[in-house]
Amino acid sequence: MPEKPKLSFGERLIDDSRASVYYNHTMGQVHAAKLLESAPELYEFEIGRQRDKSVGPRPAPMYQMAFEIEHFPRLVRRLQSVRDFLSILVRTRTGISDLTDHNDGAVWPIDFLKLQLEFCNRHGKRA
Repeated sequence: MPEKPKLSFGERLIDDSRASVYYNHTMGQVHAAKLLESAPELYEFEIGRQRDKSVGPRPAPMYQMAFEIEHFPRLVRRLQSVRDFLSILVRTRTGISDLTDHNDGAVWPIDFLKLQLEFCNRHGKRA
């Protein structure tokens, strides 16, 4: 019988999710802006941080979308279907720490970028 995977945290600790949409050149920025403009009419989410340069653990310019966990399957499918050359990180928000959320609770459904995790710590610091 296969061994059960070890959980980093309990599923009940996931408050909601974040999608970070990364871009790294003019065309990517234009495409990211179009994606952002079209999404509110289709999905319930809040726009979070927007960065025009690499800041903290973020390896490239990006914006963040916060959404309730029940919207996860539909919103992620949408992001996957229209992403073109954008990289998108989807992660949890557990309240444990940024390191847990950006590492253990992260999925890169699209193009992996290496986060600079030294900007996070396990004691809840927000990057």
